[in-house]
Order: sequence, then C-alpha cells, then structure tokens
Amino acid sequence: MNNISVLYGSETGNAQGLAEQAGDYLKNNSRYEVSVKDLGDVSVDDLKSLENILIVTSTWGDGEPPSNAGKILEDLQNTNEDLSNTSFAVFAIGSSSFPQFCQAGIDFDALLEKAGSKRLADLEMADDDYSDMFATWLSAIQAKFV
Repeated sequence: MNNISVLYGSETGNAQGLAEQAGDYLKNNSRYEVSVKDLGDVSVDDLKSLENILIVTSTWGDGEPPSNAGKILEDLQNTNEDLSNTSFAVFAIGSSSFPQFCQAGIDFDALLEKAGSKRLADLEMADDDYSDMFATWLSAIQAKFV
C-alpha cells in the first residue's frame, strides 16, 4: 500500500498548521493514502511501518525540539532500528536570529538518514517567513507521488 505520513513537531501550532496543509494538499494531489500525526503519538517502531515520512518541525528554545517531538527524537538517537524500508523528507521552521537555527529539523534529518531511510528531498530550513518556501517544497514532494 502506498502511504504518506506527515508528522509534525509543533510548540505554537505553526508546524502543525503546515503539516495539516501538506496533508490536505497531498490527499487532493496524489494517489497515496495520507495521514497527519503528532510526533508525540508516534514511536520509532511505528516509523518502520510507514512508507513515506514527511516531518514538519519547529525548533524551540536553544535548539530543542518542540515538546511533542522530544521523546521520538531521543528514541531515534538511541536506537539501532533499520528504517531502510522508508523514505523521508524534513521541512524545518525556525528563526535565524537563534544560534541553533532549525536544529530539531537538522537532527531529525540526520537521524532518519543514519537509520537507513531513503531521502526524498534535501532538508529544507525556513526562517520566519516560510510560506513561499513551504509551497515550493510541498510541490516538489508531491511531484514524487504522482
């Protein structure tokens, strides 16, 4: 079965809103089954059963993941799970005024790659005004699922 899972890490709701937008767009513009889930509701074991993983996350504080994404990020850091049956892409939002700009997205990107997941697109790191960049990223992702 062809599925796309849009997973979000969000502290203030911005990344969640983008993930929901991505889910709606992909449901309407691909033949894949699409789900949108909070990263707090997903385990590393769950990731193994997902075919295509799109992570949309913000970075909080001094480079930390949003509170709903901390556990899975920590679990990914401490696992030897093989995710080679999955593909992934990460869209990270943050503020370049912080020294750890988009660090949560950087971490997810590196850990998924380390676990063997295949890259669908390069890590996208967006500053405060991310709407155009997100639309371009989402269009490029969608083109892979036509």
